[in-house]
Amino acid sequence: MLAVARRNAGWQGRVRWLTVAGLADFAAVLGVGILSQAGGLLHVPGGADTAVVQTMPLIMIPAFLVPMFILMLLLQWQRVRG
Repeated sequence: MLAVARRNAGWQGRVRWLTVAGLADFAAVLGVGILSQAGGLLHVPGGADTAVVQTMPLIMIPAFLVPMFILMLLLQWQRVRG
């Protein structure tokens, strides 16, 4: 953050790297969520599954916050790109 605020040399590359890391994190979380649903490869029989996320207010996280943060990362990428 200080490198960006001070406009140190190479700050744009750091911001791009962090943006790609953030998008990769979202992709990994999405993959784990899909694979851990009932019947998925990561689902443990008798264990917790993703059904609880389909209730309010938890549905707001995947339905609203995740797309919002993805859009923010894409806008950040566009802004740094120039």
